[in-house]
Amino acid sequence: MSEDDKNLLNQQDKEKKIDTSNVIITNEDIKEEEKTKSENSNIVTLTDENFKKEVLESKIPYLVKFSATWCKPCKIIDPYLDEISLEMTDKIKIGRMDVENHPNTPVSFGVRGLPTLIILKNSEVISMIVGGTTKSNIVKWINETLTVKDETKKDLINQKN
Repeated sequence: MSEDDKNLLNQQDKEKKIDTSNVIITNEDIKEEEKTKSENSNIVTLTDENFKKEVLESKIPYLVKFSATWCKPCKIIDPYLDEISLEMTDKIKIGRMDVENHPNTPVSFGVRGLPTLIILKNSEVISMIVGGTTKSNIVKWINETLTVKDETKKDLINQKN
């Protein structure tokens, strides 16, 4: 291959590369991405400010996922939670909280690893799991947690009678 051919190939390679150094991502871009995500799920974005009203005052059980943008296992389970939020709307609400932007609530629940999933019912933590897992494990955990608590409640009522 001649020197001219090599130079031509090098020039073509350089032209194929895309310069992303001046790409700016705006808040509107992020909001649009979040809007698209929310159209595919019923997941609520939780903050330190809305946690009490949204979760603690909820009449139905609530699954909260504490996560961070840099957490790979958190990202892996996101699609599972999106699907579960659509499939189990009659059983449980689901919300996500970014621990970096909203650190007070995770601290109050003793969150030490990510992702941390907790199920709350009547403002009370009834179950917690830490770490990545499969969709089937999450569904099983939700069903078992809600069933066990309901059965325990029935047993207590029967004992009082």
